[in-house]
Amino acid sequence: PMVVAAFVTSQLHTPTIGIGAGSGTSGQVLVCDDMLGASGAAVPSFVKKYADLGPITQGAIREYVKEVKQGSFPAPEHSKHMSEKELRRLHGLAGVEIDVPVSTGAAPEVPAVAKATCNADGSYQRTHS
Repeated sequence: PMVVAAFVTSQLHTPTIGIGAGSGTSGQVLVCDDMLGASGAAVPSFVKKYADLGPITQGAIREYVKEVKQGSFPAPEHSKHMSEKELRRLHGLAGVEIDVPVSTGAAPEVPAVAKATCNADGSYQRTHS
């Protein structure tokens, strides 16, 4: 309650932070999703909603889920890549001998094989030595 928060703050020499405790504390905190209306859920009575982003947030999440299921996200431009030199070093540390095409920026999981070929799409194919 406001009066308790103000009293405690007046008795301390350290800052206090309130959430729904009134303006008698040294600082305030709110959950961003609540104050932005991002979740679309009911919020506590002490929250002031500064926006109603629920419909926008929910639409963005639906689009994200759809693209992940379709396989269109993440695309190469949304993925981290590494140089061929670093990729070769990684495989060397893992004890895997590979052939890496220059166009490959990164690759998925390294299979536990003695020798493999890293395809241009980043997939691996076991090769026989």
